[in-house]
Amino acid sequence: MRLRNVSNQWSVFALLFMLSLTSACASSTSPSGAEDKNGETLEALLTTHFSTADEELVKLIESPENNTIIGEDGDESTEQPESPTELDVYLEDEYSAYFTEHAYSEYIGSQAFSYGLAAYYNDYQLQTDRVDYKESSSGEEAYDFTVTVDYKKEDGVEKTADVSGRVNFNEEGKISRFMIHEDEGLLETIESRR
Repeated sequence: MRLRNVSNQWSVFALLFMLSLTSACASSTSPSGAEDKNGETLEALLTTHFSTADEELVKLIESPENNTIIGEDGDESTEQPESPTELDVYLEDEYSAYFTEHAYSEYIGSQAFSYGLAAYYNDYQLQTDRVDYKESSSGEEAYDFTVTVDYKKEDGVEKTADVSGRVNFNEEGKISRFMIHEDEGLLETIESRR
């Protein structure tokens, strides 16, 4: 009887030891709070970036109230919309929380609409299937990412492209630089009207 109690005590001890070892290993490999927040920000941005533009955005972009009108036939008059426009407010709500002020301006001016609007106007459906990222060893809060994007023409076969790039974060967890290095011809494909 006494041998049985000792055996049970050793079993409980062994179980507790294994559980503590497992939790110690798990906590040592999980990202820190800042890395986790940066990863969540990156995933959210990439999921939005590689999705077909929604109807609300397209309506705002096409609305004359949101566009600067430059004089026609040599006329030098320029008509500015009231500021901020509904489009400005929409973009601010959708994207500004992810970026530093400078990076936000660059992103909106050069990259925000490239994939989503091309897909919308050329009848493609874009959807993010998977986002993989890892912190760069450079020590500059840089993350290399690969996004697997599923795309298809309305009446076509679904295809996949892996898009890779790099994002830098500042100390506050805001994106300070966003770059796409390779998209396996995705943008070129969805920009074509074929």
